[in-house]
Amino acid sequence: MKIGLCALALSTLLLSACGGNNSSSPGQTNPPSTTVLFETPSGAPAASIVVTLSTGIGLGNVPTGVLKTATTDSAGQVTFGGLPPTDNLCVSASLSVPPVTLFKGDCFYPFPTTLTLEFQSQS
Repeated sequence: MKIGLCALALSTLLLSACGGNNSSSPGQTNPPSTTVLFETPSGAPAASIVVTLSTGIGLGNVPTGVLKTATTDSAGQVTFGGLPPTDNLCVSASLSVPPVTLFKGDCFYPFPTTLTLEFQSQS
């Protein structure tokens, strides 16, 4: 029992450290599909970036349990269909803004039908 509680606490801590949101509500499920909009720090669409749908985001912002990848369209949007109904799901992407590469990702259960994520500039 103590090991299980420690494992739960550790996984929650890791998820929080990676910007995740591990909120769940009994009886709720993920939608069959989701549309995610990525925006640049200025609010413009982040077009032609690779987005990863996964079940987690590990240390170093590496997606874990990768399910699918897709590239955003000219409006900065990507749609993923066939979502598993009961898994924690994450989306993540990187945006090159020389001289740095920005990362944005978030995790949810249930996952929203639509989601907007904005890259934050580094100060």
